[in-house]
Amino acid sequence: MKITLNREGSRNYTKTSYPVRYGRYSEVEHNGYHYQFNLNGEIKHITGTGPDWPHPAEWLKRTATNDWLYYSTGNYYAGVVDLFGEYYFPYPDYPTNCLFKENPFGRQSVKKALNRAEEITLHVLAQSRQYTSAGDAELLDFLARTGGSTSGRMREKADRLRRILKARVTVLPPDCRHVDYDVIPVMISDGCLYNCSFCEVKSGLDLRCRTRKKITDQLHGLREFYGTDLVNYNSIYLGQHDALAGGPDDIIFSAETSYEILNIEESYMKDPKLFLFGSAESFLRMDRSFWASLDRLPFYTYVNLGLESFDDRTLEFLKKPVNSQVMLEAFHRMLDLNRRCENIEITANFLLGEELPAGHIPALLNNIGESLGKHKAKGCIYMSPLKSSRDTKKLLEEFRNIKHRSRMDTFLYLIQKL
Repeated sequence: MKITLNREGSRNYTKTSYPVRYGRYSEVEHNGYHYQFNLNGEIKHITGTGPDWPHPAEWLKRTATNDWLYYSTGNYYAGVVDLFGEYYFPYPDYPTNCLFKENPFGRQSVKKALNRAEEITLHVLAQSRQYTSAGDAELLDFLARTGGSTSGRMREKADRLRRILKARVTVLPPDCRHVDYDVIPVMISDGCLYNCSFCEVKSGLDLRCRTRKKITDQLHGLREFYGTDLVNYNSIYLGQHDALAGGPDDIIFSAETSYEILNIEESYMKDPKLFLFGSAESFLRMDRSFWASLDRLPFYTYVNLGLESFDDRTLEFLKKPVNSQVMLEAFHRMLDLNRRCENIEITANFLLGEELPAGHIPALLNNIGESLGKHKAKGCIYMSPLKSSRDTKKLLEEFRNIKHRSRMDTFLYLIQKL
C-alpha cells in the first residue's frame, strides 16, 4: 500500500478531455486501485489501474450524500461534449432522466471497486493500530481519519447532512456542471410555486421561505459538517426549487452570509460560484436593484429558469399554471440581463418528450433559432427529457435538430442530486 499525503490538485474547474483532480487531497494506491481521500479522510474518487477496469480515463466519485457517480467518456469525447457540454458523463447509481441505458454499476469491475472501497478503510484502520505516537504526526492523523470513514459512518454522515438542511436535495441546477457539482447546499426556501404534474423531483409542498435565523443556524451546521474539507469548496447552491421566489433582500443576505460563515474567501479553489433555481414569475418580479446587488456579490451567479415551453397547449398539458406570454417575457428579460450583467448568467430549461403537443418544438425554435440573429455567447438552453419517454433514439434526433438550429448553446439536462 502506497500513501501520498497532501497532494494539490487544480485550483480552477476546467473542461478538458483528460481527468483532472481538484482541491487538496491524499491518495492511496492498493491492489490495482487509486483511492483519493478528501481532507476529512473520506473516499471521494476511485480509479482502477488493472486490465479489467473499463477505461483508464474513467473513474468513480462519491458525493456528500454518499451516492456514487461513474464518470464515463461515452466511448467518444465529441459526442458527450455535444450533448452535455462536458467531456465526461456522470452516470449516477440512482434513477434519473438519462436517455442512455448503459449501467456501469452492473459491471463486475465497478462492483469490485466499490467493494474494495470498504476494504481499504478497514485495511487503513488496521494499519493505524500498528503505529504509535512516535510515528509521523501527519500520517497518524490521516490513518485515524480514513480508518474511521467506513461505509456505515458515511451513511450516518449523509443522514446528518439531511438533518442540517431539513430537506433532501433531489436536484441541482444543471449549471452546477461548471464546478463538477461540488456545491454546498443552503436551503433558504421549501416547496415550489407550481408543483407541476410532469416534475419528478417536486416536494409537493407550497412555497415557504425560511427565516434568516434558520438560514444562519444552518450555515453554522454546514461549516461543522464539512470540517477540514471546507477549504475545497467555493460554490454555493441556494435551494430549493424556486429560491428566486424569496425576498430580494433575503437572497442577498443568504449569499453574503454563506460567503462569510463558510469562509469562501479562504477556499483553495478559485472563482466562487453561486447557483439557484427560479420560476418565470419569480424571475419577472425581481427589479433592477436586485440584479445590481446580485451582480456585486463576490460570486459569479447562475440562475436557472424552468420555462418548459413557449406553447400554450403544452403548458396546459403539463398543468403549469402560466401562459406562454409570461414565458416569452421571462426569456427576453433573460437575454437582456445576460447582456447587461457582468457576473450573472441566466439559463433556461425546456422539455423534450414524445408525448408533448405538436406545437411545442416549433414554438421553441421560433424563439431560440434565427430570430435571435447571431449566436449568443452567454446563457444556454437545457433540454430535459421526460422520464416517461420511451423512444430515446427519436428524442436524441429531435435534440440534435434543436441544437443545430439554436442560436444559443444547447445541451441535455441531466437530473443530478447532491
